[in-house]
Amino acid sequence: MQNNHNKTNTLAMLNAFSINDDLDKIKQDAAESSFIFDRLVLKGQSNILFAPPNAGKTLLIINQLKQAYDAGLLNGLSVFYVNADDSQNGVIEKTEILSSIGTKALVPGYNGFQSHSLLKMLAGLATDGDAEKVVVIVDTLKKFADTMDKKSMRHFGITVSEFILKGGTFIGLGHTNKNRDMNNNLVYSGTSDLIEDVDCIYMMDIEEEKTDNAGLQTKYIKLTNQKLRGNNALELTYVYEKSENMPYIDMVNSVYNVDSETYSKEMVLRAKESNYASYVNKHHDAISLISKALSAAEMDKTKLRDYLIQHTNYGRDKCAEIIDKLSGRLIDFRLDGKTSRKKVYFLITNV
Repeated sequence: MQNNHNKTNTLAMLNAFSINDDLDKIKQDAAESSFIFDRLVLKGQSNILFAPPNAGKTLLIINQLKQAYDAGLLNGLSVFYVNADDSQNGVIEKTEILSSIGTKALVPGYNGFQSHSLLKMLAGLATDGDAEKVVVIVDTLKKFADTMDKKSMRHFGITVSEFILKGGTFIGLGHTNKNRDMNNNLVYSGTSDLIEDVDCIYMMDIEEEKTDNAGLQTKYIKLTNQKLRGNNALELTYVYEKSENMPYIDMVNSVYNVDSETYSKEMVLRAKESNYASYVNKHHDAISLISKALSAAEMDKTKLRDYLIQHTNYGRDKCAEIIDKLSGRLIDFRLDGKTSRKKVYFLITNV
């Protein structure tokens, strides 16, 4: 009798677990899935962003939150930013920004919230049926689970998955290994369990950075997709500015997205400018002579070339090359002579 009773209860339980009657609702939820961060994070998705320390991942996420808020993409959602990777001043600074865009900041050690509370909250939201109204951003993952421990990460991944299955949105920020692979690619520091459980993974790296004379840094960061269960972008490039005395909100507001085609063109232009700057620096003696000569009078190419040969150690071909390199930048020419083929050079600006 006891065995029959258990079989009946188990069969009823299996029938109760079946999602067949909920399929229309699940289809509707899937169809209504939309981006909360443009091409980066879908509502109802678990998304992890891995990057080296100080690459700008927090800056990027807060910028994306701000843009989503301004665009009304967070309407009807409760957004919680769990900040466990900051100084007290950093917490104050970021919480002021988050408060202005309707995002609640949670910090371990404040108001009874602890690191171990996170998984309980995610599980509770899934059980209570409130997950679909909530976006949880965790900065950084290592403060809530041991990324090197399979058991810990497995439990973390399962809890996040259950939260997502009930419509929740999870964004986790994590650090990459200090050492790169043989191809200089970033490497995730931890077990594979979390990677296997989440929907979308991006590796974020600093593609390029430059600093002007005033100390203003311009950084180009590229996000490359490593795992995809959705129509997220395979690759994204952002630019932001940073300097020692720049307020954090100004850095947040400086972030903007660059499409691949534009970024490629900009890279070519920056490479040309860099090469030109190096060339000018290398041949500064000849360039100073050209500037001095043309500031006094115009010269045709032959005369200008011979002038360089006479006053430098460069040969005939090198002097002609230097003149050609400067054309359109420091100097320019007009066509003159009987056949209008003689190049007569004049100074555009001083070096």
